[in-house]
Amino acid sequence: MFIGWLTCIPAVLLPHSLCRSTTANAPANRQMPIASVVMRNSKKKKERRKTNDKLIRLLIIERLITKKNSMKKENFIFTLVFILTFSFTSAFAQKWTQQTSNTSQNLRGCYFVNARNGWAVGENGVILHTSNMGVTWSSQTSGTTNDLQAVCFLDSLIGYSVGSCGTTLKTINGGIKWTVQMQNSASYCSSNPYVHDLRTIAMKTETMGTAAGISIGAIYTTNSFTNSTTPWSGNVFHIQKVPNSTKIFTCNGTNIIISNDYGATWSVGGNYATNVGSLNFGCYIDANNIFVCNGLNLFKYEWTGTNYAWVSKYKSTTFYLNSLEFLNQQKGYFATSTGLIYYTENSGSNWSKQTTPITTPLNRLYFVNDTTAWCVGDNGVILKYNVDNSISAVSEIKNENSFSIYPNPSHGQINIENSANLNNIKVTNLFGQSIYNLAPQTKKFTLQLEKEGIYLLTVSSDNQTSTKKVIIKH
Repeated sequence: MFIGWLTCIPAVLLPHSLCRSTTANAPANRQMPIASVVMRNSKKKKERRKTNDKLIRLLIIERLITKKNSMKKENFIFTLVFILTFSFTSAFAQKWTQQTSNTSQNLRGCYFVNARNGWAVGENGVILHTSNMGVTWSSQTSGTTNDLQAVCFLDSLIGYSVGSCGTTLKTINGGIKWTVQMQNSASYCSSNPYVHDLRTIAMKTETMGTAAGISIGAIYTTNSFTNSTTPWSGNVFHIQKVPNSTKIFTCNGTNIIISNDYGATWSVGGNYATNVGSLNFGCYIDANNIFVCNGLNLFKYEWTGTNYAWVSKYKSTTFYLNSLEFLNQQKGYFATSTGLIYYTENSGSNWSKQTTPITTPLNRLYFVNDTTAWCVGDNGVILKYNVDNSISAVSEIKNENSFSIYPNPSHGQINIENSANLNNIKVTNLFGQSIYNLAPQTKKFTLQLEKEGIYLLTVSSDNQTSTKKVIIKH
C-alpha cells in the first residue's frame, strides 16, 4: 500500500533497496518459510508493515533534506509537500486510543472547552474531569445518583448537566461544586423511570438555553431551568448548536426542528418533511446540507439535480448509529453500538471504518477542533483521537537557512522572521484547507491563529521556500 506511491518520488531520494524490483530479484523457486506464512495471518505482520512504512517515510525525508541542493527548487517543494500530505493524511486515519477513566459506569456525554479541559458524564450521577488532555481523569461530586445524559460548558467555569427524572445541574467553578437545580422526586422517578428524562442540552448564555429529552422540554431563563411545553410530540435525543449563530437544531419523529433563539421559539417541519422513518438525531451544516439518522440509516438533504430531497448515505444491518458529527460539508464521523467509528471525506458518499480498541457501545462523539476528538461509551470507555500523537516522528521539515517562528507551540500569536523579505505566507490545516495566504513583503510578520490545532506554515522569500509545523494550544 505504501510502496505504491514511491514511484512518484525521484529515484535519487529512495534508499538503494527500494529502487530494485523485488519480484525480479527474487529466486525463482524460493519457498516461503513456515514462520512467514503464519505471520501473514497475524497482527504482527500488520504492525511490522506500519513500522516499515514509518522507517521508509523517514528515510525518504532524510534523503530529501540531504539532496535538496542538487534538486530543482520546484521538484524539492513538490516532493516535500507530497510526503507531508501523505504522512499527515495517513496518520489521521490510524486509530483511537483508550484513556483510563477509573469508572465502570456507562458514560453518555462529554464536552471540552479546549484541548486540555473537558468533562464526561454518565450513569449514577458520575461526572469526570480532565485538565491535562485526558492524561488523567478525576471524579467530581454531582450531588445526584440519577443518570446523567449530557453536559455542556460556556467557559472553563460555568457548566450544566442534565439527566434522568428531569435532573438539571449547574456549576460556576469548573465542577468543584455542582448544584441540583431541578429534578423530580425519588418516588416519582422510581415509578416512572423513563418519563421526563432529559437527554440533551444546548446553552448560549447563562440566560439562554434549552434542554430536552423523553416527553419533556425545559427552557433556561433567569438562572434556572423551568419545565416547558415543547412544540413537538415524542422524544428528542440530541440538540446541536449551530456554530457562530443562535440557531439550534434537533429532530424527532419525522420532524426537523429548528430554533433561531436557543429554544424561545421553534420552527417544526417546514420544508424538511422527511418520510424516512422515526428520527433519533441529526447534524445541521447549513440550510441545504442537513443529515438525519433513524438509528440504522443515515440520510442527507441535498440537491439531486432537479430538486432538494433526502438521499440515503448509509444503511446498517449490524449496528446502530449512536452519534454523528460533521466538521464541514465534506468531513464527518459517526459512532456505533459495536465500538466502531466511521468517517467520510466526501459528504457521506463513501464511509471508511476506523477501528477502536473496544467493542462496547459508543454513545457520544465530540470534536474539539480539526485534529482532536473524543468519544465516550459504556463501561467507562473514553477514547481520544489526536493527530499529533501519530505524526510526532515527522515533526518538522526545514532547510539550513529556514525562517524562524516563535513561540511554537503558541497560544495563538505567531511571530515570523527572516533575513530576506517574506514574500508569501501560506497557512493550511492538516486537511489541506487554506487558512491564510498573505504577501507581507516585510522581514518580520505577526500572525494570529485563534483555533487550536496543528498547521503547516509555508514561507517564501527571495531565496527559499520552507515549511514548518505550528501547534496552537489554549
